[in-house]
Amino acid sequence: MGTRRFSPIKKTRAVTGFTLIEISIAVVVVAILVAFASVYYFKVIGKSEDSEALANLAAIKKAEFTKQAEVGTFVNASDTADVNEKLDSVEVQEKIFRYKVVNATQEDFVAVAERILGAGSVTTKDKPIEIALYADGGLSYTYSSAGSGSGYGSGGYGYSGGPGGAGGSGSLGGGAGVTGGSFGGGAGSGSGSGSGGSSGGDSGGESGGGSGGSGGGGSQPVIAADLVSALDLLESSDAGGYFGDLIEEKGISVIYDDFSQYPVSSTVLAFWWGTIRNTIYVNQELKGTFLGVTWSEAAIAAIIGHEAVHADYEYYPDKWIDITLENHPELTVDDLHITADPGNSIDQEYNAFANEILIWKELKGTESNIYIDYDEDLYDQGEDYLKADLRTRDSYATLSEY
Repeated sequence: MGTRRFSPIKKTRAVTGFTLIEISIAVVVVAILVAFASVYYFKVIGKSEDSEALANLAAIKKAEFTKQAEVGTFVNASDTADVNEKLDSVEVQEKIFRYKVVNATQEDFVAVAERILGAGSVTTKDKPIEIALYADGGLSYTYSSAGSGSGYGSGGYGYSGGPGGAGGSGSLGGGAGVTGGSFGGGAGSGSGSGSGGSSGGDSGGESGGGSGGSGGGGSQPVIAADLVSALDLLESSDAGGYFGDLIEEKGISVIYDDFSQYPVSSTVLAFWWGTIRNTIYVNQELKGTFLGVTWSEAAIAAIIGHEAVHADYEYYPDKWIDITLENHPELTVDDLHITADPGNSIDQEYNAFANEILIWKELKGTESNIYIDYDEDLYDQGEDYLKADLRTRDSYATLSEY
């Protein structure tokens, strides 16, 4: 009896499309590749655009020196057309950047390339909106948008070690030949209130007529977006209001910057670099934890107020000479260092610290900061105590008394 064999039919997989998961993975991979390619593309384009600006700035610099040899001074130019008209040995084309020359004197100038918003590739935070070339060859880049309102302070300060240790940074005079930051021009005159202890009144209430300082505020101050709140605090305070107004009136820029490019200690918190650059530089490390401390907006406002005192000394030296002589009748004008370059002194630093401390007292609320609190304790003990400590700090050890 036969049996029927079962012959299984071979099953073959039907040809089908990709699954939804496979398609999704492919889309994600392609998107990532496109993103990386776009970043690389825009970096290449950005470098090309910056190279164009640097080449034009170098040409303007060369033409400025040619002009100086002809007429004995550098010349200002308000825009690209003015550059080409006044500097007949150069022909600059305005594409991605527009060009101008500011702060021109017999010895110095700043050639500026300003990015034309909307021109070229998409503007990103990694691309400068402004490049400045100084007569000495120094370059500065500005990445934040220009703002109205505040700007900031002669001398810088910081800490090398904990409270009570030697600390600080030396002043940077307006003529220092190193890479600068933002720029400003013009001249100022007027009156203002002083701050501090022996040279200005404890609460900043001492006032005096001020003659114009050397140089003046820039027409386009640059305020870092993440410093606006600190500046608003400064301007709203009783102790710092005058200095907030000074920053605005003089068009002083206030920016975060990488201090490794400047001739200052890495522990410096901030510095003012004279009326030519007309900028208060704040160490970018203060955005996070620095020297073991988180720097609040109130602390940064106080630091800016410290530097603004130095700016006030430069803009109104006659006022500070009068105040110092009034508070120290044993001194004469010949004893003072105020009009030197840099004109910093122990007395000026005392007044800068005093202003910082008064602002800090007003704004800190329940906050603490071991460094400012340490200086506050010295200030509360009296002028002699704080000055004695300042003399032990490396950055101030060689300063004259007044």
